[in-house]
Amino acid sequence: MPGGAVSIWGIEVRLISLATLFVTSLSFHAAADSQFFFSSEYGDQIGAGRTVEYEKNSMSITIKRKHHNSIEITISGTQDATSRPDYWTLNVAPPKGEQLSEGEFQGAERFPFHHAGKPGLHFSGNGQTCKRIDGAYKILQLKYDGSNKVSSLAINFEQYCERAKPKLIGYLRFNSEVPLLATQWPPKPKPKPKPKPKPPEPKPEPVIEEEPVEVAADLPADLPAEPIPEPSFEQEPEKPAELKVKSISPTKAWCMNSDKGLAVPLKLPLPADLDCQGAGLEASPGDQVQIVIQGTVQ
Repeated sequence: MPGGAVSIWGIEVRLISLATLFVTSLSFHAAADSQFFFSSEYGDQIGAGRTVEYEKNSMSITIKRKHHNSIEITISGTQDATSRPDYWTLNVAPPKGEQLSEGEFQGAERFPFHHAGKPGLHFSGNGQTCKRIDGAYKILQLKYDGSNKVSSLAINFEQYCERAKPKLIGYLRFNSEVPLLATQWPPKPKPKPKPKPKPPEPKPEPVIEEEPVEVAADLPADLPAEPIPEPSFEQEPEKPAELKVKSISPTKAWCMNSDKGLAVPLKLPLPADLDCQGAGLEASPGDQVQIVIQGTVQ
């Protein structure tokens, strides 16, 4: 053993002294082992909510290479001396036309009926099986011996039987140095980004209604022609009779609502059937409406 090294429980420990600083270094290699573990949620058709764990001395594992470059793992084991043995079968296959290798296989479907481009997966046991499957698996270690048989295997898998919500997660180690829970499986989903808050909708601009022009009840002798616009009147087929006013030649005229203080200009010559409301004057029943005429005396 190198100088400065001691052996504690088969683990080589080296102590390195740098002045008053001591650094301890541990180095070891895990022995190859065989283990099987799975945990199922309540409602899962295969595991029925059970959690099962077998050590090497409480189970037997048989691995066979099958068609489509797949492998079939048969596991029988007991959790204690009083329980009856359980029998489980795990089939995994790469997408058709590919070789099974170390790596992650997502989007697995029911073996051996998986579609082209999809990996195959099927975990069953104790007389229970699945017709349809969604799942995934990750091969952490896969080795073959000289006769092309599997000599070492470490695989984690996740299965949704009948594509239902309850899931089953399993870990298998066969003559493997990979610890049973060496990696997080399945990987935790990445948190969904929070949606950005929507910008506030612009408030509609208030509609400003134009109020009618208010004029004083007592009109001055000379009213300005502007800015009161003159309303347009549609020409009727026949020219209406003119209103004859003796001794006055009209130059301007208005309809005026004395109660509301409103006035609208009239177009000359004035028709005989003059209607102030038809000319645009706002009036209510009972309002005092007058026709104001400005002109020259003849």
